[in-house]
Amino acid sequence: MPKNPKPGGSKKSQIDGVKKARVSTAPRHPVSTTIIKFNLDQSPIICTVTEQEPSKNPAEIPRFKTGTLKTSLHGDIFQLRLLMLYLHRALKLYKNRQFYIATEMKAAEVFDDVVLLYQDESNEWVWRFLQAKHTLDEENNIVTKTNIFNSSKTLHGMALVKYLRSYCKIKRCETFEGARLDSFILCANHNFNEEAMKHLELDQTTVRDPILEFRGRKCKKYKLTIESKQELLDAYHKRYDSNEIQPTIEDLDEFFDKFRFMLEYPNKDELHKLINKEIGEEVKLLNPYFATNSFQEEVHRWFAEYKDGSSSYLVKEEGDKFFKKIGENIRSLMTSGLSKARPETLHNYAVSFNRNFDVLSRFLAENPEKNVQVMHIITDSTLLSSIKVAQCLKFHDYLETHDKCIFVRLEEMLVGNLQNLACEAFASKESHHLFVIECQKDTPINQDTLADLINNLDEILEENREDKENDSSRKLKKLILISNEDHVLFTKLTEMRSEGLEYDEVKDLNSFSHFDIKSKETMLEKFIMFQDELTKINKLINIKAAEEVLDLETIEMLLLQDEIEIEPVKVSKFDSFDKDMYETRTLYRQVADLDILNENLISTSLFFVRDIQRRDDDNLKAIKQKSIHEWNPRIRYTVGLILIPNGTDRNDIDQLYLNSETDMFFFEYSNKYLFLDDCKGNMRKIYPYVSNKCFSDHINENYLCSVVSDYKKRTNIVADNPGLGKSALIGSLAYNFKKLNPMLWVLKMNLNDYGFNPNSALNKNVLEKSLQEINFDRDNMKEAVRFLTDMVYPVAADKRRTCFQKRFLEFALNQVNLDYKYPKVALLFDGFDEISPNYKENTLILLQALKKSRAEYIWVTSRRHEQSSLERDLESVAYHLNPFSETQKLNFMKKVWRKSGKSDADFDEAYDRIKTVIYQRLWGGIQVDFNGVPLQLKMLTDVMVWRSGELPENFELSSLYKIFIEEKFRIYYTEKSVAGRSAGAEEMRSRDEKLMIILHQDIAFESFFSVKGPSDKLRESFEQFKTDLHRIGLVVVNKTSDRSFRFVHQSFGEYFLGNYLCLNMERPEVRQVLFKEVLWEARFQAVRMFLDNTEMLQRQLRRYASKELSDLANGDKSQKQEVFYRMVDEKNVNLLSCIYEKVKFSK
Repeated sequence: MPKNPKPGGSKKSQIDGVKKARVSTAPRHPVSTTIIKFNLDQSPIICTVTEQEPSKNPAEIPRFKTGTLKTSLHGDIFQLRLLMLYLHRALKLYKNRQFYIATEMKAAEVFDDVVLLYQDESNEWVWRFLQAKHTLDEENNIVTKTNIFNSSKTLHGMALVKYLRSYCKIKRCETFEGARLDSFILCANHNFNEEAMKHLELDQTTVRDPILEFRGRKCKKYKLTIESKQELLDAYHKRYDSNEIQPTIEDLDEFFDKFRFMLEYPNKDELHKLINKEIGEEVKLLNPYFATNSFQEEVHRWFAEYKDGSSSYLVKEEGDKFFKKIGENIRSLMTSGLSKARPETLHNYAVSFNRNFDVLSRFLAENPEKNVQVMHIITDSTLLSSIKVAQCLKFHDYLETHDKCIFVRLEEMLVGNLQNLACEAFASKESHHLFVIECQKDTPINQDTLADLINNLDEILEENREDKENDSSRKLKKLILISNEDHVLFTKLTEMRSEGLEYDEVKDLNSFSHFDIKSKETMLEKFIMFQDELTKINKLINIKAAEEVLDLETIEMLLLQDEIEIEPVKVSKFDSFDKDMYETRTLYRQVADLDILNENLISTSLFFVRDIQRRDDDNLKAIKQKSIHEWNPRIRYTVGLILIPNGTDRNDIDQLYLNSETDMFFFEYSNKYLFLDDCKGNMRKIYPYVSNKCFSDHINENYLCSVVSDYKKRTNIVADNPGLGKSALIGSLAYNFKKLNPMLWVLKMNLNDYGFNPNSALNKNVLEKSLQEINFDRDNMKEAVRFLTDMVYPVAADKRRTCFQKRFLEFALNQVNLDYKYPKVALLFDGFDEISPNYKENTLILLQALKKSRAEYIWVTSRRHEQSSLERDLESVAYHLNPFSETQKLNFMKKVWRKSGKSDADFDEAYDRIKTVIYQRLWGGIQVDFNGVPLQLKMLTDVMVWRSGELPENFELSSLYKIFIEEKFRIYYTEKSVAGRSAGAEEMRSRDEKLMIILHQDIAFESFFSVKGPSDKLRESFEQFKTDLHRIGLVVVNKTSDRSFRFVHQSFGEYFLGNYLCLNMERPEVRQVLFKEVLWEARFQAVRMFLDNTEMLQRQLRRYASKELSDLANGDKSQKQEVFYRMVDEKNVNLLSCIYEKVKFSK
């Protein structure tokens, strides 16, 4: 027990609230019940828990009206079962560490149902708090927003104000001093309505809660949204006056960080079954109800203990005693079942094999010429070999009665009492002539106990052999050991064997192919969790594939009903897809000029033109005149123009021209335009004839996900400007792929998660593969697939599950034989431009190699400056996103508006006031390139919310970013002031805001130009202001990158970079990147736009960059023209003015 913290507090005990249980005077019932006495809320309660079978004819039983006890009792039972769960899990988790459990602890306020104090791996003391809420009517007892923000005199059970108040009190309570306050969990089986769920967001941590969560049962942990802080504070101040404890901003931040809702939790009955299963596995009993009930009785006894106003903590030693006592009772029952329990379990797996175990049959037969007493079955699966042995024993009538054989697992034999019982039975001269020991490879072995077992077996076998020599009618005692090769039991037994002991060894190899056909079909009827869908295996694979992919470990997991999960679509913290906010997008294709159909190209390439017009027009007639071939599915042409009838299956074309080395281009003629659909070969040769501008092409994204889509192609590129919603589109595609085809294996990856230096000390604990580690060529498909599996399924703590996923995915992508059924795979890669240029080439190698795999779809998103690289290397044609239509703009803005809690009427009124400014300054004129951009629309709507629908007249895109960021800072400092963190918050704001802006600018500069990652100075600043940065919300931590922080959207980084370049123009390194990279490279287009709109730009350039401007003016004419025309095209007025001034002066 640590000196500090003290679970008991000072001399006066801190555990109150549990009164001594009253003795029940209720009449005895004719059925067997367990009387449980415990107290809640200072009121004595007597509850009765029964495990009766429900009546088959409930209508025959008379009913009576009840008081409130029966309606509240379920919650108390729920609490007690959570106590059981905490104790059982704590005993397993903290084997060599101390822990203390309390309940109804007065100092824990409303978090008093279960309180756990334990030592973590670093020996630090840690507190966990849990409050349980249970309902019998999960369908109708719905929690609303009003409930969670309730501030009335009688608070709802889910009212957050009382939990915030309790947190503040716990934090200041001396009982909990000296230890870390880890988590505060409200565990409930309630459902929340849609309005309440808007204030919660799924906790995306991949670490499973070791105490509360169950394998195979999806319990969801939610945290409160940042936007809920103000509403919670308002409710708190409304409910509690100034005489009550008032939370500081630090309290509020910590509460939001530590408090979680655990929803969709098993109800009291489901929880009992899950605990029953878990304890059954622990005590190795086929029917574990005896163990669970015994455990429950011990926990109840502790729960009811109360003396002099306090109760004792439940400590590790007491928990160990519980299970030791239970174990002894259980093992005493096992004596009569030594021959029954394990074989019954093995038979219940209901699998059979396609060959007999003949060598075992010969061993079991009496053979006077060969007195072999020991058979060692060396196996790669002790479970499957044990099933075979059990089936063979049943065939030879060894299991008909309880006295013919003993069949146990080695771990049971290492328990003293059971070993003695089993050896006594085996030593009998009249019964139990066969002893089967199943030896799992991971069984912990006590050497002394093992030595006792070996000596006992050796003596029994030797004595039996002597009896046999004296009396030939005696039956020969035989021992079967089932284990992996060189198991210590067999090795020790043969080393110590007495003279004359004969033994045989036989190898038994197992695989899925060894099952008979019925068992194979039965196995494939089992369920696994496939990307959050409970799915029969035979929906994913057939028998042939199962023989290939289901290894022994997975087969055993299926038989043991362990959770097997193919993880759901991966969510990156940088994903921007929100299903409730999303507007379905349309895409458009590039358009080719009819001059592309010239003799030079037609004579060296294949052009396929699909006609979907109903009647000819002049353009189509011209195309038909140039068509030199008619489509024939049996003729393969080498070059030329082929007119394809509408409805022709693209797969027929692909098969006919498989392995063709000719450049092939696929077009669709529609609405007088020649749309470029796809290509295979050199895209560069047609670039002069292709336009990226939108020509009334609207392909709905849902149509692209459709199995029957005419536009379906394997490799797809989406290239477009920043903020247009490429990441959201990828998220929507992933969602719709799964919705339309649940059996499609969807893998979505944000490439930025894998763009880091694996050799950096900062990344030594990162499990994911880095794109830097690619060391194979573009033709090595198998290595690329292996690398991909390491990316998406890094080896985790549960290696069995990870290995299965990796192997399954490898076969699904590698297997081309159509006899093998595997799920189709969709690979979606987001943010190619964001890992360029450092990881560009490696990523292209990976994508090219994956094209050769069995992937059904490959999607890649990027900004436009990387479009040609992707088209060239992936031999595919990029789509572009249509900007939002007028209707979509308003719909999207209304969704954002509603999320803030405001009404549509308020939006209409605000929008009417500012729409003239929006149309003149944002949706027209110089901002036409950003017309209908989702990111800017969201920012605009947020600014409308924050500023009550008012915008300045000179409002433009750079103004939008400036105001949006200013509002982010304003909200942050307002929260500081409201929460009372500092009385001088307003005075601090100006100084702190300048520091924050400088820090954001520094982060932007280093994220774009520092190859080695952030400097020590920047990292130190980041650590110092990490909480502030997180709450402002423009920068997030990227744990899988040595660039350990980045902007939530790259355009924010570009905005700050533009400001940084202007303000730091006096630094040579800044001028170097400006004139060597920013003014030249296509990827910096948005930076140039923001830079051009920064204040003082012309003054800064003239003051500090006169030499660089002169060098540009006097430099190469073609380079000078390139920069000049780019500035004109991008309408960068200030940059253009400075450059033109120098060019004019130089002339």
